Amino acid sequence: MITVFRLNLVAINEVKAQEKSFTGFLARGLFYTILRQINPKLAEETHAKKTAPAPFSIKPPHTIREGKLKILPYKIPQGALFSIEITSLDTALSDALAQAMLNIGNEVQLGKDGKALITSVDVRQVEEDELLKTKPIDKFNIHFHTPTYFRISSPHYTWQTTRILPLPEPNHMLSNLYRIWNTYMDEQIDEEYLTWLQQQPILIARAQNINTHRHYEHPEKGVFTIGFTGKTYYTLAQDTYQEDMACITHQLLKLAEYSNVGGNRTAGYGWITVKTPQGA
Repeated sequence: MITVFRLNLVAINEVKAQEKSFTGFLARGLFYTILRQINPKLAEETHAKKTAPAPFSIKPPHTIREGKLKILPYKIPQGALFSIEITSLDTALSDALAQAMLNIGNEVQLGKDGKALITSVDVRQVEEDELLKTKPIDKFNIHFHTPTYFRISSPHYTWQTTRILPLPEPNHMLSNLYRIWNTYMDEQIDEEYLTWLQQQPILIARAQNINTHRHYEHPEKGVFTIGFTGKTYYTLAQDTYQEDMACITHQLLKLAEYSNVGGNRTAGYGWITVKTPQGA
């Protein structure tokens, strides 16, 4: 089961990311502060987990203006209303976060000097069955709201030489979602899906407003990540089309809207919305 915690806040003073950084890192810091107060051991275990996809993702500070999503990537003005979402894919983590939300208090720290007042916390749960209600789609488009990238690994590489791909390449995206699904969901997806992906069955039909962004996680150490934003339209190739694989693709895309996709999901990277043909 997926649990989404939405914190609605108002900035007491101006909240700023570090120079050349991203407010998603502040939101991740808040997550660990909240969790550490209620379960320090789980916070440490979650932070130390490197081999499997992270059990949570974050939607960074954002607001809705005139019905449109507005990301606040660098700073939040004093007095501004905004929200942060924490999505948990793990039951134990969800239980700990639920307990933490009951004891969180009214004021939270965001970064070194930023402070915000919590006005409300909304919690909703998404059953796995909801993600399994799919149709065999033949096209879809994705809006990448926050910087997104994929890690390219190989048996011939060590972890130090893993490559970063800041492009909306569908195979790496869906392989990443396959790993997330099989790590945290009950009904497993067979490896046959990965074999199908090797046929390059999903094509990029069009890309729109693709931009790359460099954000420093630790500016003083020069540690940065590069990701892309924008919109991409995909189509499933007719010569490799299989209805069961198209349904699994739809299933993974539904997961992605909660889990985020790619690297740095825990800092608000890889936030996407998906549109499929009407009725799917």
